[in-house]
Amino acid sequence: MHYHTNQIQSVNAITFDLDDTLWEIAPVIARAEKKVYEVIQAQFPRVSERYTLKDIQKIREQVLVSNPDIIHDLTEIRRLTFREMLSGCHYDPNQASVLLEQYMDWRHNVDFFVDVIPALDLLSERYKLLTITNGNADVKRLGISQYFTASISAGEFGTLKPDPRIFHYACEILGEKPSTILHVGDNPSDDVIGALDAGFRAVWINRYRTVWKHPRSPDIEITSLTELVEFLDGPD
Repeated sequence: MHYHTNQIQSVNAITFDLDDTLWEIAPVIARAEKKVYEVIQAQFPRVSERYTLKDIQKIREQVLVSNPDIIHDLTEIRRLTFREMLSGCHYDPNQASVLLEQYMDWRHNVDFFVDVIPALDLLSERYKLLTITNGNADVKRLGISQYFTASISAGEFGTLKPDPRIFHYACEILGEKPSTILHVGDNPSDDVIGALDAGFRAVWINRYRTVWKHPRSPDIEITSLTELVEFLDGPD
């Protein structure tokens, strides 16, 4: 654990990023896409004859180029990607909802980092907790909603981190000033700099021990939520 500030006083609430903060996201997405592709092979064979699994990413990129206004909404991007694949192979594009639901089921099949649940158990007893995500994970679907006052997703709010408006919306929900809130996340730009720009205190969770490259520093750098609990407990 590295401190880039003095002991933080008057912490009333903590906000958390989700993907790569509470679980590793890359294997989750890879598995979800593979499982959906198996459904495509079984139910929409013309699609799998035309597109490989790797082509899904290319189509997503094309969808974003055509619809830049939905960059914040990963669920809608997925839905339009499936519609494009289906309609291009002369299937009913409305069947995209079937593929989307399959994808979302697997997208929520995550393996929490081992420190996550014990830390949330402790922190939720002492602080108001809230999630702020650029992704489309649902804490209710994940079975962890009991720890959080509320959850904010970029898709529903309408803008992505690091936009300060999404952080300030968290302040409104929590009824707290930015300076009394810690934001915990893995992304240097979206989470750390975004939180600092919004007036939050920023905790960089650096699980993979990478090198910080931004001229501005987080208030605290940790490698697990266990270290965050220890920091907030203060010296013995």
